[in-house]
Amino acid sequence: EANILGHMNYAAYKLWNICNYERYNYKELGLEEYPDWYYQKSHHRSDMWFKALPSQTAQEVCKLLDKSWKSFYRLKKTGGVENPNPPGYKQKGIAVTYMQNGIVHEAGTETVRLTLSRQLKEYMKSAYHIHETYLYLKNRIFKSMDRIKQIHLYTPEEDGKCTVAVVYEIEDAELLPEN
Repeated sequence: EANILGHMNYAAYKLWNICNYERYNYKELGLEEYPDWYYQKSHHRSDMWFKALPSQTAQEVCKLLDKSWKSFYRLKKTGGVENPNPPGYKQKGIAVTYMQNGIVHEAGTETVRLTLSRQLKEYMKSAYHIHETYLYLKNRIFKSMDRIKQIHLYTPEEDGKCTVAVVYEIEDAELLPEN
């Protein structure tokens, strides 16, 4: 799992850097207009790094970069920060975000199944003889989560351990009367 996740984190940072380079150099690259999120997710759909990730996950990388650039331009315009810096290039793997459609979780169970892209499965099979079709996360905390919205998987540490952040929906608690 650490090997698979490490490759996904690597693909995410490579995709970020490619899209970021395109934004910095769009005129030199011959683009008529500044590349926005919609353009980049459509244009890079067939790229190796995009295809190494589940589709929604790759789109989320492009979306986060877009939000970063919008924040930079907003700060420049409003003066909210003196001399703001544009989004930089990533130097190592970045978090991989699984959106709701890439997550399979049966309520009350401690296992979550995450999709893997076809290209990543084929690469892992040929390079490492890893034949996994899904990435499984197992933790008792998942038992109490009925509607998982997002899962963020961070680059595995040297010991193979990985930080996982889960965004999930809970029902509104009834308001307690004030005493």
